[in-house]
Amino acid sequence: MSQTIPLSRITTPRSSSPYIPAPDSPGQAEFQTGLAYDNADEARAMPPSWQKDLYMLVEQPTSSQAAFLVHIFTTSLIIVSAVVTVLETVPAFHSIPGGVWFGLETTLVVLFTIEYIARCVAHGTSWTRFFQWVIYLLGILPYYIEIALQQDTSIPAAGWFVLVTITTVGYGEITPRSFLGRLITLPLLVFGLLLIALPTFVLGREFSLVWELMEEHQAYDADEDVEPANDPLASPMLSRSRSVRDLATTTGLWQHAQEEITRARRVSSNHGQEAHAHTQAELTAQIAELRAKVDAQEHMLRRIMAAVEGHGSQDGRRSR
Repeated sequence: MSQTIPLSRITTPRSSSPYIPAPDSPGQAEFQTGLAYDNADEARAMPPSWQKDLYMLVEQPTSSQAAFLVHIFTTSLIIVSAVVTVLETVPAFHSIPGGVWFGLETTLVVLFTIEYIARCVAHGTSWTRFFQWVIYLLGILPYYIEIALQQDTSIPAAGWFVLVTITTVGYGEITPRSFLGRLITLPLLVFGLLLIALPTFVLGREFSLVWELMEEHQAYDADEDVEPANDPLASPMLSRSRSVRDLATTTGLWQHAQEEITRARRVSSNHGQEAHAHTQAELTAQIAELRAKVDAQEHMLRRIMAAVEGHGSQDGRRSR
């Protein structure tokens, strides 16, 4: 009697694995839901549910109402922190006790620290953004170092220094003292030149184009019988400096001029046909009269030739 051989499943069939749509964002690719793991290693690598919920809470504002509220709260903290930092450096607010500023800053720092730790825990072993935050912090520190080197300097005063430097009117009462401050001020000077020179050039160019177009349009209106070859809108100076928008405007004016010229020619052609018929009749009569005179002269010449020939024949006979 034969015995039944037990069979074990080697791999999970494809039909048992649910369909997984393509992820819409890196966050969904990192924390996928509904996966069927075929081995224990993949199951152990799957993040726990609380970590996925924490990630969606701090990184995906549209995932739930709580995540949206957390996003609004953190954004408000950033705005409040910036306002507090600026107001604390303004001399007009130095009358406020230092304990108030210290309490506000401590509260904000604690909240930001909690958010920072929550983001680190939500990302787990993914430290890519952590290194980016460190790089951003190192990029901001030189500005605070430069501000610390200035005595009695506030953030609005630093903003005033940047604006004065960009507008190329000088440093005013604030000057860079350290090498790092001068290194930061140099790009401000270069960008200030570009910021002032480029708009001035563009405005001057556009003004000259509009002024020239206006003058030529007035000259065109004064002359109704303008010819295409003498069209003021086709001047070489204007065609070299005209942009795409100016070309479109000039094309419209040129089409209007062509329509006016065509209409004038049609009106003149109606009057010209009658004058042409009258002139043609007069010319035909003059040609007929001239032909009659030519025929009369031809007849007279023939009579003269006949008389001359007759007189010559008589002289010949006499000589014989």
